[in-house]
Amino acid sequence: TVTVETATGRTVVATEATAVVTVTVEATTGRTVVTTEPATLRTVIATETPTLRTVVATEAATVVTVAVEAATLGAVVATRTVIAVVTAEAALRTVVTAEAATLRTVVTTEAATVVTVTVETATGRTVVTTEATAVVTVTVETATGRTVVATEATAVVTVTVEATTG
Repeated sequence: TVTVETATGRTVVATEATAVVTVTVEATTGRTVVTTEPATLRTVIATETPTLRTVVATEAATVVTVAVEAATLGAVVATRTVIAVVTAEAALRTVVTAEAATLRTVVTTEAATVVTVTVETATGRTVVTTEATAVVTVTVETATGRTVVATEATAVVTVTVEATTG
């Protein structure tokens, strides 16, 4: 029902009716298009399907190749890691063994040096026996009042006392 602008409304209805007729005609054309497009689509699908299959097959082969390469790479990395670790451990063992031998030699040498400790009664100091042979005679320098080893006494010919420093 049109209440306002009836004349214009009639024109609109007439125009829309014409459009409906046109749509009906286009629907007929549409059926033709629908009939034509599946045939074209079939051609496209028929052409694209083998291409797609080739692409899929190629990609699948590539994926397999990548998987194989990844596995190979993993094996190589694992092997190299093991070799590196074993080599490092072997080198470390060699170093530890060498150092242990050196340490044993040092300990043995030091133990041999520090065999007997005697007390030099003249100086009251504890001296290793190898030093005891060097400390033969101990004399007292009367000028300074200090205890001097005999070897030092020969070097200390004249000793004076500084009055200012004592």
